[in-house]
Amino acid sequence: MKQEKKLYHKFKNNCSNLLITPIECYNVHGVSDCLIWSKTNGFTMVELKYTETKKVKFSPHQILFHYQRNDLIDGSHRNFILVEQALKGLPRSIKLYGSNSVEGLLLDIREVKPLATDDWKLIEKIISNQKNN
Repeated sequence: MKQEKKLYHKFKNNCSNLLITPIECYNVHGVSDCLIWSKTNGFTMVELKYTETKKVKFSPHQILFHYQRNDLIDGSHRNFILVEQALKGLPRSIKLYGSNSVEGLLLDIREVKPLATDDWKLIEKIISNQKNN
């Protein structure tokens, strides 16, 4: 099983309050991997990435997709990148980024501040745009 498919299953199993639909889109290049629905945020898209290096690989179409959707709407992200990083000799980590991080992820993931790290509840909360209570 591909690593991104494994990441999808982790995402779906750990964020049960989100309606997560995988997207297999062979005729429109660059579209994110998952369409997400939440009551508080409506529709959101999440790109799934797996890396064993300090860089995250994106196709040119994926880069364009994220550049075109990297703005904030009402102060909240609407499109995300969920990265599982498995550097040799270190524990794996799951990190959530906004689409505006795509350029930094191409260069060096260590230099980009994630929105959440190894915290599925926080990842779910950010994607669904839940405010702190």
